[in-house]
Amino acid sequence: MNYIALELNIESDFAEILVAELAEINFDSFVDTPTGIEAFVEEENFDETALKQLMEKYSEKTSLFFSIKSFKLFTSSICC
Repeated sequence: MNYIALELNIESDFAEILVAELAEINFDSFVDTPTGIEAFVEEENFDETALKQLMEKYSEKTSLFFSIKSFKLFTSSICC
């Protein structure tokens, strides 16, 4: 399964609001970091246009930096 990871450096006052906004555009897992949040979405559910619009909206209100990475999640089963 392929995922998109968003690393977002943002003021803590805006982190919780952005988690709610990111959930609205299909991000489904979130991790607090010392500089903001990391958010994850399955690649097939990723809407790059919606993300760019969201980042533009909040860049007018606060300082932010974000990066996007794609990765593949491997699962394995070990049997005796």
